[in-house]
Amino acid sequence: MTSNSQSPSISPQTRTLLTSLVVLGLFIMMLIILIVSYPTLLAPPPTPTATLTLTPTETPTITLTPTITLTPTPSLTPRPTWTPTHTPTITPTAPPSQTPSPTAAATLTPAIPLGGEANFVLYDWNVDRAQQLVEMIQSNASLSYQTALSRGVAQNQNLTYAVFAENEALLRFPDTPQAARWRFWRAQNLALLGSKQAGSAFAELIGEGLNQHKTELSQLTSWISKLEPSFQATLTDLHPRPDTLSVHLLELQQNGSAFFLIVETSAAFQVFPLWVDFTANQTNIVAQVTQTPSLSQAKQPRYRVFSADLTGDGIEEIIIYRQNPQQIEWLEHPHIYNQAITPPQELLFDPITTPFELGMTYTNTWDIQTKSSIMELLFRTRVFPACPAEISRSYRWDGNTFQSVQTKVTVLPYNSTIAYCAFLVEHARNAWGDASAVQVIQTLLPYWPPALDLQGKPYPADAKDELRFRLAVYQAELGERQSALKTLQDLLIHPSIATSRWIMPAKIFVDVYKKPSDIYRACTSTPICHAGLILQQIIESFSGSQVNELLPYLINTGVILRSTGYFDFDGNGSKEFWFTVQHRAGEKIEFWALIPYGTHIAPLLIETVDNQNPILTYYDDTQTPPVILLNNQSAFQIQRAPSNRRPYVSKFDLPKYYPDKFKERLQQLEERLFNGDSASTIYQELLFMQKTPGLLCKATWSCDHYYYLLGLAAELSGNNQAAVAAYYRLWWDYSKSPFTTMARLKLRQLYVPSPTPTLTFTPTASATNTAVLPTIGIGSTPTRSTTPNPNQTATQTSAPLPTSQSPYPSLTSVTPTTPSPYP
Repeated sequence: MTSNSQSPSISPQTRTLLTSLVVLGLFIMMLIILIVSYPTLLAPPPTPTATLTLTPTETPTITLTPTITLTPTPSLTPRPTWTPTHTPTITPTAPPSQTPSPTAAATLTPAIPLGGEANFVLYDWNVDRAQQLVEMIQSNASLSYQTALSRGVAQNQNLTYAVFAENEALLRFPDTPQAARWRFWRAQNLALLGSKQAGSAFAELIGEGLNQHKTELSQLTSWISKLEPSFQATLTDLHPRPDTLSVHLLELQQNGSAFFLIVETSAAFQVFPLWVDFTANQTNIVAQVTQTPSLSQAKQPRYRVFSADLTGDGIEEIIIYRQNPQQIEWLEHPHIYNQAITPPQELLFDPITTPFELGMTYTNTWDIQTKSSIMELLFRTRVFPACPAEISRSYRWDGNTFQSVQTKVTVLPYNSTIAYCAFLVEHARNAWGDASAVQVIQTLLPYWPPALDLQGKPYPADAKDELRFRLAVYQAELGERQSALKTLQDLLIHPSIATSRWIMPAKIFVDVYKKPSDIYRACTSTPICHAGLILQQIIESFSGSQVNELLPYLINTGVILRSTGYFDFDGNGSKEFWFTVQHRAGEKIEFWALIPYGTHIAPLLIETVDNQNPILTYYDDTQTPPVILLNNQSAFQIQRAPSNRRPYVSKFDLPKYYPDKFKERLQQLEERLFNGDSASTIYQELLFMQKTPGLLCKATWSCDHYYYLLGLAAELSGNNQAAVAAYYRLWWDYSKSPFTTMARLKLRQLYVPSPTPTLTFTPTASATNTAVLPTIGIGSTPTRSTTPNPNQTATQTSAPLPTSQSPYPSLTSVTPTTPSPYP
């Protein structure tokens, strides 16, 4: 048998592929050979270097495009020019436009002063230029203010510049037709800044408009709308007094309100500011700018006004209150003004009895009620929707202040949400007082406990006994001994269950509380009782006024003092007694002061402390009463009520920053200047500040205010050269300050330096060029350099130069060296 073997054949496709791979490999090898041999075999010979030709120009010319000429010299010394070395190219800026843009915030192009101080003089200042300055600063201030608020930032610094500009314009041109609008803008800016001067500024404007017949009373609202269309004015007719022709209440609204009483007599109109509240704009404009109407309406202050005779003198008082209060923790009282006194006087609430802590969001509603032919002021609101509670609180005038008469709490529980009322019981006791807590508990007892608590679990079987025990303790704190014992006896006789956890605390309380003087011992037997409140009642019930008689009385009632001492709290030269006490083991130590008044002793709980030996020092004994520092941490004052001189504690907020004496002095000089004091005197005092205390603003680069006020005082005193020097210095050091914008509008440039210099490069003998040496020339005579020489020794200037880096970026760091105008 034979076997035949055959070799495999190669297909045409395989041959084609192998051929292509061979060709591609040869091509790659040739490419590599060419790349390697190019530098040595194929590269072209180098091109000879061009010969530089010297072409001097007898008279250099100025062109709009810089001409660069390469000029070799036989040595390494550069050709001297008429200009200092390393002078940067300057692009001149056109003079400030005298017409601000009506469609956007006016501004000036950032620039540096060209030509030195001698190149500027002051414009002849007139009403039109003053109007331009005010409009420019006011426009930018309003725009930056609203922009900052739209971003959630309360930025009002630019408003101070606008107030300054308006004060200056009114000082120079108080009788011009534009002055009314300047006054309105100034008053509005002061209100936004929260200044106390805002009310008087508005009143001055309105009184001037009525008395100088710029408007009539019937046209007053439309006149105000013409001055500022964004404001809404409302005029309300009131009952006139016998000695007046008419009395009106004016309200200005713009994301806030301001109220003014306008009294017309046979002699003139009198305008009195009552209440101004535009500081809410810092949050309200945010909602307005971001176009959220519901939020804007919710935050925008809403005021109500009514009148009633609360003092019984036959003349109605004006009551102004805010419906949506800013403070949700404490009751915001209305502002009540007595028209029988000129100017109207605000009637105050008693500072001791009237503070009322609500502790939750509420609607502020006030009304009038009459009891026993006496008119009372009544507050009403509804809080805590889960367990609705209606609160009413009445006030009565006692001849000096409004005293709280009664607080009533009515609970309207729902069956489905009654478990939430447990929070209301605790809150009523801590915030509204024991009387309110008793009212809440008495309403809830018939329905307590509900089937399930807030976690869906059944209440303990003795939950009702806990509420009954609390009721008895609160009644005892109110001094209702018989009611408290009755509640406790009912608990002991009829407990919810035989094993109730509240039987033993009730039995201990009853066993100790044998007589009224045992209330402190009974109170300290349970943590539910407020021992500090009982201690206050014990001291207030003491009939004597001598501390040495009070101390044995306190010991007999069970009070144990941890430490005692004497200190002059009210600054009258007589020291008062103080003590510390710890009611129960583990509780904080309380620091008390006993302040005599009349034939009584007022116990004042100052604060809880960490140790029984507090350190008392005077923080500021120049005030009356002095500010006292406790343990070097908290400060307080002992104030006295205006009605009966009863003392009370007033907390004092310690400043977070040290006072800036330089800024305070500068502000005083500014106020004196705008109030009509001698400009030359102000100027000399500003110069003296350079020596004492020195320009402290240099360290923070905040001297722009100083330099502008210095220039303005010099300008108003007729010293134009000194004014130019101050404004020039301000422009040079603070190019982006709003004060610089104001100064630039006053400076007129005498000539415009050469717009574009001709630059000449002077290379060395080698192929490397030397540094650039710009030249500026007209004909064969060199001109004044447009930039001061940084290599030149600086001469004394009009004011010391700051040495720190400015927060306003400047276009150049060269220091001006013009001669000083001062001797």
